[in-house]
Amino acid sequence: MKSVVDFTETIGEDFDCPEYGYLSRAIARRLFKDKSEADFKLEMDRLNEWVAGLEEGEEKDVFGEAVKELAAKRATEASKGKQVKHWFSEGEVCDEDVKNTDFTLSRIWKEYKSHTKDISGRREWDLTKWSEAERKACSFDAMDDDDY
Repeated sequence: MKSVVDFTETIGEDFDCPEYGYLSRAIARRLFKDKSEADFKLEMDRLNEWVAGLEEGEEKDVFGEAVKELAAKRATEASKGKQVKHWFSEGEVCDEDVKNTDFTLSRIWKEYKSHTKDISGRREWDLTKWSEAERKACSFDAMDDDDY
């Protein structure tokens, strides 16, 4: 859950949609308010272990650097006697219970369904039940350059 609200908050910042950040921070504050520093340390240990397990390359370099920066920031704050602030502890939040049409599943679902009505192929999701011709119509080989 932490990853989901963290990612949603990041999307809010990156795509200039502050309402996602407000909601994500509000949810995170409610969910993680009782986490101890030992819990956060365990998360950092897990992040370091995850990075160590990545194959050598750009992904490992990028994530490794981000984890090192986060660890250094936390160590600096702790050495100054400051309480380590987590991403959700600062910034504006919104009331999670306020109805917002942007977060209404039924509207989003209807919009999603409107995009899928023109999809060729069967309405059966188990692809093993499709004929070869039905699979071929939906394969990347059947697309031209404008499709992707």
